[in-house]
Formats: sequence, C-alpha cells, structure tokens
Amino acid sequence: MRVVRVVRVVRVVRDGADADAASATPLVTAGERMLVPSVSPTPVVEKLPPAALRESLAWQSRLTDFADAPLADVIVRFNARSHLQLVLADADLGARRIRGTFALDEAEAFVRLLERDGEIVGERRGETEIHLRRR
Repeated sequence: MRVVRVVRVVRVVRDGADADAASATPLVTAGERMLVPSVSPTPVVEKLPPAALRESLAWQSRLTDFADAPLADVIVRFNARSHLQLVLADADLGARRIRGTFALDEAEAFVRLLERDGEIVGERRGETEIHLRRR
C-alpha cells in the first residue's frame, strides 16, 4: 500500500454553475484564502502572510486522538497536515493498530515513537518523505 500525497489545491464552485463558470473560478493553493462575497459572482483569492495564516487557523487543534486506528488511516491524517509525507513501504504495517494522542504537525516525532519498539524503521527519502518498513 502506498499513501498518496494530498494535493493542496482547491477550486470552489457555486451550486448550479455550468462547466465554463466552474473552470473560470480561480484555484486556491497553500497560503491563500478565497473570499466569496454573496453580492458578487466573482470570488477573490488573496495571499496571506504566514503569521495571518497561523492566526486564521489557530482554532484547529493540532492534537488528535486515535483509539485503535489502523496505521494506514493515521498516516493519511498526518500527511494531510504536513509537507513531510509518510509512506508505507511495507503494506502489512498498514493494519497495525495505533492508539494515543498525537500532534499531527509532528510527523518526525510520530515516526520516532513507532521506531521505539524496534519493529518499524523510518527511512528518510529526500526532504519530503519518510518510508516506514519492518526492521
């Protein structure tokens, strides 16, 4: 099993919009937000400075509880919150059950915890991936 990196590009389309209107709607990428005024048919995309982005997302909890969740599902949640992507190099590991409270923006710390029992090894591949396999 391979966990695929989550694409962080969004297109917002009004209900009932035709294909031409949908394709004309701007894309929103990481670090941007889209304002959709109720009185205007055209949404506005604006780039946010990192501090403003952190402030606007501060309501989201970075901690998540897992109660007997498959490792494959936990990896999907980590990958959605981090540029560092975890990849299951050994598909059988995906069924391993995980429980605990983890900070989803701390993928490397999560890998270190997985490695503690000696069964799992995390191999860094470049700047953006860690492959998990059995020792």
